[in-house]
Amino acid sequence: GAEVRLAVRAALAAGMRHIDCSTSYRNESDVGFVLGEALANGMLKRNELFVTSKLDTAEHNRVADACTSSLRALQLDRIDLYLIE
Repeated sequence: GAEVRLAVRAALAAGMRHIDCSTSYRNESDVGFVLGEALANGMLKRNELFVTSKLDTAEHNRVADACTSSLRALQLDRIDLYLIE
């Protein structure tokens, strides 16, 4: 929610560029909202970010769909590191 968005904005403003997400954290949509804003307004470029997300254990049988859902929520065309939980 609002707290996640505020925290991500503050992290980006402070120079953080490694973003760690997971569907199990339930933060990808809020993180994606802020990343989308920052990329759209020129605050940063995609190649300046390193985004990690994770495949939830409940989704091991649907890896491609889960990854696509994360990409959509994060408003990105790629995830730099996709881990299996």
